[in-house]
Amino acid sequence: GLRVRGPKRGGDAMFFVTPLLSSLATRPGLGQQTALFAALPEDSMASSSETASEPRLLRQTKRWACVSSCGACCYLKADERDDLDDWLSDEDRALYESMVGADGWCKHFDQTERLCTIYDDRPAFCRVTVDNFNKMYGTTEDTFDSFCTSCCREHISDVYGTSSVEMGHFNREIARLRRRARDDAAAGE
Repeated sequence: GLRVRGPKRGGDAMFFVTPLLSSLATRPGLGQQTALFAALPEDSMASSSETASEPRLLRQTKRWACVSSCGACCYLKADERDDLDDWLSDEDRALYESMVGADGWCKHFDQTERLCTIYDDRPAFCRVTVDNFNKMYGTTEDTFDSFCTSCCREHISDVYGTSSVEMGHFNREIARLRRRARDDAAAGE
């Protein structure tokens, strides 16, 4: 990961983060949490006290899932992401910036329904695939799931908080997928 200086009450602190998360680590209050999101213990991921209905999975791999009713990744405020030029072409950067509303949310994100209104036609940089993330961040098929999990935790924490319903839903799904992968591996031995 990258070494990033992030704010901390009373002084600076150093954090190791993935490239996508490096710009977010400089947001107030996130620096201390960045390292936590890369590798939370599995037992800490299953707890949540909310009573909201369970979301559905929008996309899933062996160890990562996109959970409905979240949309944290749709908070796009460009001036809080100083590394956009590192992973977007000039054309994509212009498109990205044109999508950001005055409140920092993507103009195409329905905040009430928490859905993308252009999902089928969304730009490549909004598509979470191994190929896209390899081009943008250098992830591989082997690192894709952990990278996505880290990104989601960072975004969810930033937008909704570490104890939010959204974080609880996400963490439960990740814990479930990890248990399934572990069980599948044990069955194959």
